Amino acid sequence: MQSLGWTLQAPDTDTTAARWLSQAVRRSHAIRGKTAEYQPEVDMRVLWGCVLDRLRRTGRISGPRQSGDALRMMVEYEMRTKPVWPMPHALSALRQLKQKGLLLGIISNSQQITPLLFEALMGARCRELGFDPALCFWSYREGVAKPSPDFFRRAAETLARQFHIRPEAVIHVGNDLRNDVWAARQAKFGTVLFAGDRRSLRREEDPLLHGVRPDAVITTLGDLPRLIGKGGEDGRCAQRKRMDAFRPSRKRRVRA
Repeated sequence: MQSLGWTLQAPDTDTTAARWLSQAVRRSHAIRGKTAEYQPEVDMRVLWGCVLDRLRRTGRISGPRQSGDALRMMVEYEMRTKPVWPMPHALSALRQLKQKGLLLGIISNSQQITPLLFEALMGARCRELGFDPALCFWSYREGVAKPSPDFFRRAAETLARQFHIRPEAVIHVGNDLRNDVWAARQAKFGTVLFAGDRRSLRREEDPLLHGVRPDAVITTLGDLPRLIGKGGEDGRCAQRKRMDAFRPSRKRRVRA
């Protein structure tokens, strides 16, 4: 907070702010009925605005008030507590998929800062990387987050309505068995699990995931262009053959 120009009037201001924010998130989820299969999303900018107002009212911070305080605080907090960096081969994989003429989209648990990270970390905006704006679904805008099946169904409806693409022709790539594989299956999407780190398999014992398996597993994003072919019926037939080569064996289980 001090880096944003505010003076802390109590030694526990930082920890108090984090605790109030966590309480606000839980309260919002409770009000909107969070369940194992429904994840409401919060707008962290709004919640940070409430927390900052409370800190000022209780005399815990002082300093100039500006219209963008909540956004600045959200960005500062997210980058300090949840630092991110592109996975290896991500940029080259996107470039190759774009060159193949594939329709690309995003379904992301996100906040206002997320779309900006592409340009900051990859040197290009989402559209320039090949993502169609109509197919970029950000949870903070939709008010719902993964693994809510409704989040994926909204994408499926847009694909059918605007692009005349059936769910069976869609492949969702993600790194989480519940948030990505299980949830995408509810919309009848094909699935690819990116097992790029230990977190990818952390939900293997979740009862909701009993019998849930991705159509293919990759351990590097560099495999995506080889796995996913061109669009069209011929491309989809070739794509199914490619995915067979990446299909996980049912005879063994991989643990993180």
